[in-house]
Amino acid sequence: MAELLAPAGSLAHVRAAIDAGADAVYLGGRAFSARKFAHNLDNEEIRTAVETAHLFGVRIYTTVNIVVADAEMAELRDYLRFLDEAKVDGIIVQDLAVAKIAHETVSDLPLHGSTQMTVADIEGVRFLERLGFTQVVLARELSLAEIAAICAQTELAVEVFIHGASCMSYSGQCLMSSFMGGPPRQYCLYLGLVDALVGRQYAAGERSQRSAPPDDGRNDGLSPGCLCTALCREALSGRFGATVAERQEPFSCRAFQSCALKGGAVMPSG
Repeated sequence: MAELLAPAGSLAHVRAAIDAGADAVYLGGRAFSARKFAHNLDNEEIRTAVETAHLFGVRIYTTVNIVVADAEMAELRDYLRFLDEAKVDGIIVQDLAVAKIAHETVSDLPLHGSTQMTVADIEGVRFLERLGFTQVVLARELSLAEIAAICAQTELAVEVFIHGASCMSYSGQCLMSSFMGGPPRQYCLYLGLVDALVGRQYAAGERSQRSAPPDDGRNDGLSPGCLCTALCREALSGRFGATVAERQEPFSCRAFQSCALKGGAVMPSG
């Protein structure tokens, strides 16, 4: 069964996602989130988001998806205990140390492997499964055939982006932000927007299928591409879970619902 998962940067986004029919919502708090410079939700807003979502049978996943320093371990444990007490339905992590501490501190809190782990093959999926992860977000560069092959070889819940954000040429490696003038941590600066502002031209699709570059020669590969049409069809037909693209403003996923109605109802994966 497919799960339609939508991002939310505020309580208004959470409510919009629920209203639009999302099965689950993922969000970041004010700590340990790669989207540090987004609005995000404070602890009380996270509680409210969980309570509201659960009233409608919608799950809430929280990102704890940066690499954590030794000096932050006590704060991390406190934050994980809070998320467990708030009854979030899972945490999305990048750092394996965070996964280990979560197992030790909040053993019943489900672990999701972030796309920042760049899991691109079945061995990576099996590795996370052995570590106790319940879900994995695959690297956004994979083709439909590669995604299908992985899904056929694992019982682990598999998630893919069906409408990728325009980030750097290889997705999920947010350390690149620090080399582009950002802070020295893996915080996302949404480089796709920066690149668009400086006039960089992108092309989607396989290299052999890309259109000829414009006259100025600037034609960089856009790794996530515009995955909406193909992956929406596959995801909502039940082959794997799906994540709607990150957006900074309230959004609607009704287009994805319409797609689902043509090929089968959207159903929670759990």
